[in-house]
Amino acid sequence: MTADGAFRWTAQGDMDPIDVLCRRIVTLGPCDMPRDLAREVEAGIQRCVAELDRDLDRDAVRGLHNTLLHVGGRPESRVAGRGFRLPAHEAATFNVAASWMPDRDDRRFVAPAVWSALATSDALGGVPAAAFTTAIALSVDLGRRLQQATPDAGAQGHHDAIYAGFVAAACAAKLRGFSSDALRNALGIMLSQAAGTTQATRDHASGDQLQIAFNVGDGLKSVMLASVGVTGVRRVASGEFSFLKLFSRSPDPRPLTSDLHHVWSVRGRFMLSRSPGVSVDAQNTLARASKPTSGNDPFDLFEPLFSVDANATGNTDE
Repeated sequence: MTADGAFRWTAQGDMDPIDVLCRRIVTLGPCDMPRDLAREVEAGIQRCVAELDRDLDRDAVRGLHNTLLHVGGRPESRVAGRGFRLPAHEAATFNVAASWMPDRDDRRFVAPAVWSALATSDALGGVPAAAFTTAIALSVDLGRRLQQATPDAGAQGHHDAIYAGFVAAACAAKLRGFSSDALRNALGIMLSQAAGTTQATRDHASGDQLQIAFNVGDGLKSVMLASVGVTGVRRVASGEFSFLKLFSRSPDPRPLTSDLHHVWSVRGRFMLSRSPGVSVDAQNTLARASKPTSGNDPFDLFEPLFSVDANATGNTDE
């Protein structure tokens, strides 16, 4: 922290802006998150839960449910409202598809972060509540910055889904304690998969609401691949065929690394609040021992969706 209280993550040489953001995501911890931001995260969780409860019976959601159940896999993470578990990336895919948020920013940023965080927490056997809300906040911030850097993506026919996989990957990597290099690899792998077309929206295809979910699943798989040493695109933001240049004709990289002492949410931005001299290790220790930053437990907000047996696995063999 500098004398004026601002955080500095300075690009060195030809460092890609994504490397700066990865270093920032890895460095920040629960003590950096102001209480108002933690409350905003919890409000986002509540919105996700409310929409998922209403959308479980949509045709596309039922089709996705039956497909994922048929494919099966390790009973790792909870599938909301279904009483069984699937691999983390598949559980997150379903939960995102089933919570089709009326607000556009909630759909492309909040839902991917919330359901990726829950799936990852389940896979890890639980995480501290403060770490949970911090991962959601920082991954939403990444998504907002990518969107601001590609202002005409929608006009070029690219669906909001293109941001969701990066949000999911950042959230899962943060909870898994990735280094900045490992996180950058996960985001680089995700760049190889990011996709989405607004033609599905114009054609009123029922599969339109699955595009964000598919990218979320790919984001979690990107984290899995990075964790076993697979490397991804190095210049995610500054390369000749980077995210910015692929999805925008007038990319603006400045939002990626400006105002780094603020965290963007879907409702505004919040000033970071770390006290000088508090190390990341000390913050992590505090997060494990303390209550959530807001004084509430965000995991309680999910309980209405998992009133059925949370350990049930469903029949994934047929």
